[in-house]
Amino acid sequence: MPQKPATLGDLVGVAFRIFRSNWRHFVGKLFWPSLFASISITGMEWTWLFFIKGGGNMQGFALHLSILFGFAILFILSQWELALRCVALLRDTFLVDSKFEIAYKFARKHQWRIMVVYTAGVILPTIIFIVTTIGAILLLAFGKNILRIIAVTSFFSIIVAGTVMGAMALVLTAVWFVLVSLEDLAIVKILERGYELVSPYWWRSGSFICLLCMSAFAVCLSFYLPLIGMEMFESFTHGGQAHGDMPLHLACVETAVGTILSILSTGIILVGSALYCRDLQFRREGQDISKHCSDLFVQTQVPEV
Repeated sequence: MPQKPATLGDLVGVAFRIFRSNWRHFVGKLFWPSLFASISITGMEWTWLFFIKGGGNMQGFALHLSILFGFAILFILSQWELALRCVALLRDTFLVDSKFEIAYKFARKHQWRIMVVYTAGVILPTIIFIVTTIGAILLLAFGKNILRIIAVTSFFSIIVAGTVMGAMALVLTAVWFVLVSLEDLAIVKILERGYELVSPYWWRSGSFICLLCMSAFAVCLSFYLPLIGMEMFESFTHGGQAHGDMPLHLACVETAVGTILSILSTGIILVGSALYCRDLQFRREGQDISKHCSDLFVQTQVPEV
């Protein structure tokens, strides 16, 4: 683990090595909430598709809505448990607590504070994505009335601005989540401290989260490609059938792959975010220097006679 400020590539590499060295521990702790989250996503998707396939019949609307609502509740509960286990894993991996069970008790004790930060980490990037998408669609719809070069420039400017702002929001919320996991501070103090750490390094922070997410995506893609091949094969052999007509075994495979991808991406991004937050503390607060001085002081103490 780095004991001084490191490059972005080194931090991503260390995140992968830590996850690879402890993958059994991560899989064991994240498996069940990730599995139920994947089941709920597949269930909501297939419930909606079967409702559409039935012609949107209002007689079955209440039943489909109830099933959809049930899967949504399961998804929320799974994400809640996943967030608490992520906090416990961070505290266990970075040796804040001696055991996972002790770290999990800390997460349970501060679960409302944790969920505020966890929800912000989902909502802020989502809002930026929605605004960017709406802006791009409106520009495509009404861009024919604008000078072509201005319309094209504006379109790509919206995409670039949305990507940059989304990356900055993502890294800020990631640092908030790391702080709420590793430090016992009030929620307002966590938000202030996270902003103070990230604000001098916006571009570096955005570059890091993009590099980390793209690296995790590249690993996850290797697991997802076989599923794409299976779906294409099923569609080809059954005359290009709709997704809702796919066999049940394919839905099971989708759920299994979704569970694997959830564990992989969550574990890698979680550890990478913690390493980057630690790197910011080195750069902004000199924690590596303070620790080194403390170690020197302990080593040079003369025992009393």
